[in-house]
Amino acid sequence: MYFLNKSFLFFAISLISLFPNNIKPVFLNEPTSIKYSNGEMSVNLETIAANKNLGALKDNLVQTKLIPFYKANQIPDFIKSFIEQLSGSKFTIANSGEDWQCCDAVIDESLPERLLIYGGKSDKYYLLTYLTGGVGEVTHILIIKYNQKLITNFYTCTTPKKLDNKNSILEYLTTIEKKRNVLYISKNKLFL
Repeated sequence: MYFLNKSFLFFAISLISLFPNNIKPVFLNEPTSIKYSNGEMSVNLETIAANKNLGALKDNLVQTKLIPFYKANQIPDFIKSFIEQLSGSKFTIANSGEDWQCCDAVIDESLPERLLIYGGKSDKYYLLTYLTGGVGEVTHILIIKYNQKLITNFYTCTTPKKLDNKNSILEYLTTIEKKRNVLYISKNKLFL
């Protein structure tokens, strides 16, 4: 028994020493907000509200090279469909600098309801920030992990800050990681 424990300890230390100080290993059993059963997807909002999946997603994004984009047409249809499913409304988004429904004073059905601030993509992640309006503007942060076109993990939060790059987004997420996340829900649909 002692030999087994000592061998395991040696193996664990050897494994950890393979990673540079600033890189953490990615574990397969990371907390996720997404579950599939009988072909149907469900989202555990408590996982998101309690930030249970934020740490692993954030740590993985630190290690992931994202290709930045600022054009709404670079958001793929499967991501738009996912957001529409969660929000219960059509996902319309304008490019930065374009007209959009920024507030209650602008009621133009032809204008998009969101304004893209930042998009980052890799072969496993999409990181998005965009504005929505109303009484005031709010920035939404979305982290979407996927495998091919299957969503495997999801996190969202809001902030009054206009975060326009990966580093500022990750810095902000670090400040809220230990706090409770406020989700805006109406009739079992997320305000996205």
